[in-house]
Amino acid sequence: MEMNTNETPVNQNLINPLGVERRMRTKEVLEIVGLSRTTIHRLTKKFRFPLSKNMTANIVSWSQSDLREWLEIGADGWYEKHGKAQEQKKLAQQAA
Repeated sequence: MEMNTNETPVNQNLINPLGVERRMRTKEVLEIVGLSRTTIHRLTKKFRFPLSKNMTANIVSWSQSDLREWLEIGADGWYEKHGKAQEQKKLAQQAA
């Protein structure tokens, strides 16, 4: 079977044929986005990376759709679209 050279390669880890929201753990996220844990932590603190959710006390995960969107729009785009609201919410919680 020949591959069409005009097709863009697709990262198979981001395809979910059932359409069910998938949560991705740290190891997968590091592989997909190509950043270090430290860089992800720094971007998250600046609201320029999707927020993780705690699955247990020691395990965090990210939404697959959030990561897909972040890959498309980048750190600055994420901040403009989602980060400003997250930042305002955090400041309001701190003020209360």
